[in-house]
Amino acid sequence: SFKKHFSFLLKNLQEEEERRRYANLVFEFGKHIEKFPLGQPELNVEFSIAAYEMSLNVTPRGKFPIQWGYLLGSLGNGYSARLLGDKSESIEKAISCYHQCLQVIKFEAMPKDWAMTMNGLGNAYFERIQGHRPNNIALSIDYHMKALFVLTS
Repeated sequence: SFKKHFSFLLKNLQEEEERRRYANLVFEFGKHIEKFPLGQPELNVEFSIAAYEMSLNVTPRGKFPIQWGYLLGSLGNGYSARLLGDKSESIEKAISCYHQCLQVIKFEAMPKDWAMTMNGLGNAYFERIQGHRPNNIALSIDYHMKALFVLTS
């Protein structure tokens, strides 16, 4: 499978810098395949999720906090767009990824990236199946308002 192949390659690269370069290539592949207009959209999203997860596995937060945050934001986007599997589970994973992303993507330092994460959270809470629907909608509005504050300033 796709994931096994990339995992095997990453494990066999001896140097940390080689693994990081390879992980960056895998991440870029994930970004492109997620938006690829041809093929089967549901598989393209699955490939992108696998690519982001593999890149995240070799991107330690302590050494590469910003890249780690970007990977989590992208993974959140992938889970939000996921067409296969349990939709409720995918949305919960997306919400978790966005919240983890906000541990390093801060408003003060990176307002546009922070706003895009807020937008992702707003979309995810709007689509959320678990929890109380009115609370999810209220959170969705709150996150979208925070994003608008930055994106329209």
